[in-house]
Amino acid sequence: RMTPNSYRIMILSPNIPVGLWNVPIKELQVRLADCLLLRGEHKEALSICSQLAQGQLSYQNTVQVLRGYARLLSGDHKGALEAFQAVIEHSAPHPSSCVRALCGRGLLRMMGGLNYLTALDYVTASRLQPQETALSVRCLVPWNCRGLLCTVLLEQGRVMLEGPGEHGSKTGRTSVNNHREWHIA
Repeated sequence: RMTPNSYRIMILSPNIPVGLWNVPIKELQVRLADCLLLRGEHKEALSICSQLAQGQLSYQNTVQVLRGYARLLSGDHKGALEAFQAVIEHSAPHPSSCVRALCGRGLLRMMGGLNYLTALDYVTASRLQPQETALSVRCLVPWNCRGLLCTVLLEQGRVMLEGPGEHGSKTGRTSVNNHREWHIA
């Protein structure tokens, strides 16, 4: 009888070319990393993504996005930004991965106090794939950041709609930025 750990061992084994139901092992590894990330096991997800990123051309954007979120949630904001940026700048980006990367980069920008750029990333993601953007916010944005993200997006949307002459701040920094130190739980 197979247990969850048996599946992990089977999926992580490099010697088995094809997994369950004729699904390639690399695809199962990507799915496992995604599940681990959603479950909160960031370091294990990062480990799998790092293994997958070495010399793999398929699933490259998906792996980079998962790697970015694993780094973000592990506290490596610089590494996360590099991973998200690589997906966004890729010559042939995968649409869902690009949306997730925009949401991740937007979250990092919010943490850095760049509210206008945060709003631009989320507006762009929403224009590309609204359902994927909503799913990314629900599943990948830590619960303790969602309220602030909503406030930032509402405030920046209002500023954008009012126009340049009606708001005193041209830098995109607003009153929400009083809290500079962010810890993701």
